[in-house]
Amino acid sequence: MADAAPVAAGSGGGPGDGADATSGGLDAADRGGVEGNDAGDGTGGGGVADPAAEERRAARRKRHRAELDAARRWDLRARLADVSADVELLTLEVARLQQAGAAAAPKPREMSESERARLAEMHARRLIDLVPKHCLAVLKGVQSHPFAWPFNTPVDVSKFPDYPTIVTRPMDFKTVAERAEARQYADPAAMQADVRQVFRNCELYNPPGSDIRFLAQGLEDRFEERWAQQVALRLAEAEAAACTEEEAMRHRIAEAEQRKAAEATAEAAARLARHFEGVEARLQDAKALAAACCEPPLTPAEKGALAAALDALPPEQFEWAMGLVLARHPGFAPPPGAPGDLSFELGGLGTVSLRQLQHFVAACARPGGPPAIWPGLPVGAGIKAQRGLQKRPQAASDDTHAEAEAVGAEAQGA
Repeated sequence: MADAAPVAAGSGGGPGDGADATSGGLDAADRGGVEGNDAGDGTGGGGVADPAAEERRAARRKRHRAELDAARRWDLRARLADVSADVELLTLEVARLQQAGAAAAPKPREMSESERARLAEMHARRLIDLVPKHCLAVLKGVQSHPFAWPFNTPVDVSKFPDYPTIVTRPMDFKTVAERAEARQYADPAAMQADVRQVFRNCELYNPPGSDIRFLAQGLEDRFEERWAQQVALRLAEAEAAACTEEEAMRHRIAEAEQRKAAEATAEAAARLARHFEGVEARLQDAKALAAACCEPPLTPAEKGALAAALDALPPEQFEWAMGLVLARHPGFAPPPGAPGDLSFELGGLGTVSLRQLQHFVAACARPGGPPAIWPGLPVGAGIKAQRGLQKRPQAASDDTHAEAEAVGAEAQGA
């Protein structure tokens, strides 16, 4: 029965050692098929059984059982190969996601033209609001000064007919105030330029040392002083607000990109989780099939023979057998540093583990013992033979190696 030992399920998570319900259905169908074939070799009613016919029936049953076991083993190998390939790909994908998560955050993208235009519009609106709120107050303070009367209204060209020929861009405080109230200035600088134009026109038309130029100089000093006190500070605040808004815009862009990346990572993780669920379901099916390959359970006589064979193993081979057991039953491992020899109870093992041990001791009994190079197909290692197990593992020192050895035992028996 050692040749019917199963391939190890490979993940080391404790496969289904119990009997599979599917196996019972297959066995019933097998018996029905064989019994149907046996009808041709029957005894013909209640006649005396023909020994030759009985031998033929027994041979057919044995051959059919061997064919069924071989088909199950091939099916199990194919399922484990598929699961192994999927796990390898999923492992690579998980590593890729981990690297992507550990990588430095990418540089945020530059603002688009529409985003820059929106920021510029907000800043322009803020500057326009400064004109009637603060700039106009400075101008009215200048207009109320006793020296301002010559500049509060447009120059009367009827009294100064040569004025238009000398001054090409006339300006006065009244005109500036009306434009400011009508919100015709795009920013405070435009209004400031018109107020200064009033003083430049005075200097252009009136000779140096004249009284009107003296008045203009006094008013200009007053205007510049109040402008620096009231408007320049507001302009600095507006510029700071513009910088803050730009920084906030960049921060929102970075947050949006991070949120997008997080959503993509979460979607990839969910997709991986679904794939892992599918792999786990297929692995459970493979474990059930492995248990079915080991039916029927060992008889008391087989268990006794197995116990005697294990007791007769050399220490090195027994440690290897212990590793096969611990791969499926890690609870049997002794505490670290515990004294005494390694041991385990056969009564606590399932059919899969017992059949693996049965095959292993049979391999140890062959000339030369079990092969030093033990091919296997552990889940998650890809579709390739695991080689290099020249040094046999200590008991429970490496669950993965123990599973590779268990699978290798089945490969040798197959």
